[in-house]
Amino acid sequence: MRDSTLSFQTLRGRRLLSEILPAFIHEALTSEDPDAAFTNLDSFAGILSSEESYLDLFVQNESLIQMLVCVFSQSEYLAKNIMKRPEYLELLGHEMFPKKTLLSLRKELKGIISPGLSVAESIRIFKQMEEIRLGFLFLDKKIDVRRLIKELSKVAEAVVSVCLGELATKDGLAVIGFGKFGGRELTFNSDLDLIFVCDTDVTENHIKTAEKLIRLLLSYTQDGMAYSVDTRLRPEGSKGPLVANMRAFEQYYAQSAHFWEFQALLKARPIAGNRETGCVFMEMKNSVLTEKGGGISVQDIKAMRDRIVVELSKEAEGYDIKLGPGGLEELEFTLQYSQLFNARLHNGLLVQGTLDGIKKLTTSGVIDKETADFMRDTYLFYRTVETILKLINEPVLRENSKAALLVSRFMGFNNSDEFVRNLRERRLKVKELFEKLL
Repeated sequence: MRDSTLSFQTLRGRRLLSEILPAFIHEALTSEDPDAAFTNLDSFAGILSSEESYLDLFVQNESLIQMLVCVFSQSEYLAKNIMKRPEYLELLGHEMFPKKTLLSLRKELKGIISPGLSVAESIRIFKQMEEIRLGFLFLDKKIDVRRLIKELSKVAEAVVSVCLGELATKDGLAVIGFGKFGGRELTFNSDLDLIFVCDTDVTENHIKTAEKLIRLLLSYTQDGMAYSVDTRLRPEGSKGPLVANMRAFEQYYAQSAHFWEFQALLKARPIAGNRETGCVFMEMKNSVLTEKGGGISVQDIKAMRDRIVVELSKEAEGYDIKLGPGGLEELEFTLQYSQLFNARLHNGLLVQGTLDGIKKLTTSGVIDKETADFMRDTYLFYRTVETILKLINEPVLRENSKAALLVSRFMGFNNSDEFVRNLRERRLKVKELFEKLL
């Protein structure tokens, strides 16, 4: 990194870098991953050589050095975003609130959109800024994973609602979020599961609006793609129409839906668009799940669990936190089955969020406190591990790897072996719980 001083074009730039270099070196040496910190700092110094004005930020605010090294040592994902746009440094230099309202997020995004900056460019910049803010707060342990996933979901909701507003639609169309988006459980770089529903017969305008919204989220700019969008949870999947009216949804769920589509429907909630349409959809959803949920076959759930582990998980490469045996998906399957099976007997079980579902099952007496505590603690454990792996661009957790060491340190274990033992114990207990509750 010292050699980078020579790449600065002015004596002033070299002098400023020399002033702050000792602080950078100290922070990097004491960081979670010194090698990653120095590698990213060396690349970043080369970028700053043509943007010397940013050096003043570090001179004026030395805490910014600690923040930057914190990110560079623990997240390749966030580091790349900062390197693409060094102006994001100004965000780290300001006070970062751990919680923002949906209204304030919408207002901020609308303020970014201007004649010189397209909607597509604006939403990508906004999303990256918010991910950097929330990522630093998480890595610095100012917020936990429970708060993180709620805030990231709120950011996505603001993006979708503002985009839809920019398309100026007032024709009864509602955007419904499924999956992690519906459950307010998004993490970094999550897909958005969306469907489109209207309260009248589907028109060409409904379809065009849905297509335009998807293009806004999917299209590439110099800042990449805002969100990957999956619309296959609509009736008939990719073979079905992109937009359907309420009657079509009711008929499909009454006559043709597969058991896993009722599980998916459990997570659904209105995200943007016509409020009345969204409310009617939720009434339909609750009615369908109350009537059909108890009829889901245990054998079907178990067969699907086994197929996911064998065909979709990356367990052969390491511990697949989400799809592996006893992983996050199996824990959520256990919870969702319990919610659906007992929906007729207990009011209020049809909530979207996993933690809310655990709470409702406990207060209704379906599961005991010990089981609920384990499910809640393990869910947060898995989501924390999953989030760190996302931040360092690792798809699975391998034993004796740098990723395992980083995760174990972040989560307060003495070493990676202790962490892996804890992970194995949780996976075994989740498998036992799956068999017990189903």
